[in-house]
Amino acid sequence: MTLSSAIDAIRAHAARATPGTVLTGLIGAGIGPSLSPPLHETEARRLGVELVYARFDLDELGVPATAVGPLLAAGRDAGFRGLNITHPCKQVVLEHLDELSPDAAALAAVNTVVFENGRAIGHNTDWSGFARGLRTGLPEAELESVVLLGAGGAGAAVAHGLLTAGAGHVRVFDLDTGRAAELAAALADRFGSGRAAAGAGLGAAVEGRGSAGSDAGTPVGGQFGSGRASAGPGSEAGMGGRAGEGCGAAGSDPEKGVGGRGSVGPGFEGRGSADIEAAVGGRLGTGRASAGTDLAAAMRAADGLVHATPTGMAAHPGLPVPAGLLRPDLWVAEVVYRPLETDLVRAARAVGARVLDGGRMAVFQAAEAFRLFTGSEPDAARMLRHFAVLTGTASLERQPADVLD
Repeated sequence: MTLSSAIDAIRAHAARATPGTVLTGLIGAGIGPSLSPPLHETEARRLGVELVYARFDLDELGVPATAVGPLLAAGRDAGFRGLNITHPCKQVVLEHLDELSPDAAALAAVNTVVFENGRAIGHNTDWSGFARGLRTGLPEAELESVVLLGAGGAGAAVAHGLLTAGAGHVRVFDLDTGRAAELAAALADRFGSGRAAAGAGLGAAVEGRGSAGSDAGTPVGGQFGSGRASAGPGSEAGMGGRAGEGCGAAGSDPEKGVGGRGSVGPGFEGRGSADIEAAVGGRLGTGRASAGTDLAAAMRAADGLVHATPTGMAAHPGLPVPAGLLRPDLWVAEVVYRPLETDLVRAARAVGARVLDGGRMAVFQAAEAFRLFTGSEPDAARMLRHFAVLTGTASLERQPADVLD
């Protein structure tokens, strides 16, 4: 399908709607399993709002992420009230917007676009959705030290939510070490020196699996990949990502969490040598710490782990970290919600860790987006109950959805 055909699909959807209907939808890749349409449409019925929520799947439409700009313009011109934006467009969409909310501007990532007076205004409800989900789903979670996997749009939102919720220090890992460093620097600027720092690339965890005590055959799916092959560092198959990423030599940049040569980067001022060693994964001054050790050391020192990459989705199965890095006293929060029981969720529960699946973030970010689209306040608790029915995690006796309340 061509871009013009994709634009025609948006126009045709608007043309079929009843006059006065609030037109909304979702743009992203691989969004067929998304539960956003029933969540939004059912809550709208509860509140007496005529609303239609459509999926515009880039994969099905056969267009790249860069098509988000023309698709947004088509939606605005066709009378849509707004559109949700998901992977891989949360950052690509920025250049196509007229205005950003303060949160979206700070995060440089957008998941909700509202059309007002012909202008496209970008918002981010991911960060508040995650923070609310963490607060309600893991209310006793310690937040002194948290490891975050993924520095893309979802990772940026999660990190903002963590630090807003009071996390003491967030260590960011990504297959793209440069992206991790950029996010960590932005977080440090926003929340203060010492609150965030970058670790080595996720792909390097393949090299460190043995020392982490995990099975060498454990999948280590990195950002955007399954990682099921056992190829060595730098291999696209082995890392589940782009070849060569995350393989920088130790000692190259202490700000990126790699063992330095007697100095440390921003975020460690005033900390003891033991703290710094745990964070950078090696003895100060040796410059010999491997990237894999960096992840293992950060995990050992962490209170919690948050996963914000597509690994674990149906199209990207596998674990984002070696199973041997999980432990009973660690809490684990997942962003992926389709499936709700990802490999990471299952592995964390198997070792006795406290787990927060991706459901609460999905519901709470949707509730805030609904408010932005309609101006009506949704019942988030009711949406959570509906989500539980949709995912089969609640008693089926309460179906159909329109009798949930």
